[in-house]
Amino acid sequence: PLPRLFLEDVPLPCESLPPEFHVDELMKRNLLWLAVHFVASLDFRPGPSTLGEDKPKTLGANLPAISVLASSLSRSRILKRLNLRSSALGEQGGIALATAIGQCQHLRWLDLADNKLGPRAAVQIAHAVEKGNGLEVLDLSCNDIGDEGMRGLAGHLLNCRCLTELHLSRNGLGGQGIDALVEALYACLSLRVLGLGHNKIDLAAATCLLQVTVATGALKELRLE
Repeated sequence: PLPRLFLEDVPLPCESLPPEFHVDELMKRNLLWLAVHFVASLDFRPGPSTLGEDKPKTLGANLPAISVLASSLSRSRILKRLNLRSSALGEQGGIALATAIGQCQHLRWLDLADNKLGPRAAVQIAHAVEKGNGLEVLDLSCNDIGDEGMRGLAGHLLNCRCLTELHLSRNGLGGQGIDALVEALYACLSLRVLGLGHNKIDLAAATCLLQVTVATGALKELRLE
């Protein structure tokens, strides 16, 4: 029989890692690839700040680490949940990860909020989700997507047949972006939860959102706060 694999005292594969294995520690020890290959739920948000120590590093500050993550994601056969919130990925990091996200066969939950992705990266990520293998929850809040990005993103939502929850809060979405989203919602009937808080949604846009919600009967939670 093959020998059992351990990360210190943690037997692998496993559901999640103990808190001490935060992303900064994994990067220092060149263990990102191991975690992605053998852990089902990963939280790669920046680690906790400690008084008197340097601010914990993020993935976005380490381009080689992003390359390692992208390569590992495309090969992972176990990862289901990935939290990259506030990782300072930026447009470059988001684009680098996009294709790998679509190739991560078992990924079902992805948090990319607060990464300054911008419209180009957000659209490429949506394209990867469209071509992927069943992502159910996607958080793109606080990413400066804007109306331009929303128009591109909406085109890919049309074919996201497994997506049940989408968060787009704080993205500067206005009337044109909401119009594009509404058209997509008529086709994206798997979606059950849609978060749009703190965008530039006027009465006309809100009315259109409510109309599509009633017309399709698919959406169960529409968050405009």
